[in-house]
Amino acid sequence: MARRKLIWRLVAACCVLAAAVVLWPRLPRVASTALSGAEQYTLLSIDPRRPEQLAGDEFHGFRVLGQTSVSDPAVRGRLNAALRSGVKVSLQSRKRCFNPRHGIRVTSGGVTTDLLICFECELGVVFRDRERVAEWETTGRSPQAVFDEVLGEAGVPLAGSAE
Repeated sequence: MARRKLIWRLVAACCVLAAAVVLWPRLPRVASTALSGAEQYTLLSIDPRRPEQLAGDEFHGFRVLGQTSVSDPAVRGRLNAALRSGVKVSLQSRKRCFNPRHGIRVTSGGVTTDLLICFECELGVVFRDRERVAEWETTGRSPQAVFDEVLGEAGVPLAGSAE
């Protein structure tokens, strides 16, 4: 009888562990793979206001305020770690403003993957070769400080605060 209870407890623990692995929040695979294998890596500062007419640099319908190429593996690692640590699963509704102020463009093997990120409404969108392929939720502004620091160190202007 005790052995049977032990077996059921082990089965239950395995089920819980399997569910945790499947449901654990993470970046979409397409984004994670692209970030890890990037030959070129660019961090962008985005104007969250959608202009009537786009003139100059644009990033999925938004004006680019500035950008910096990130070649230092340590800086790429900091940005990627901040982004990954800011992923969450939410069962509650969220604001739907989508006023993105940050973007990442990575290229590898001739394939371009873009991440357009709004820390205000906690949503990120992934594009591969200009086609929207995935989205994820962020934990608000937690990764934003790292993004702003890297952009600021490169002398890239930032969009105004949401507040």
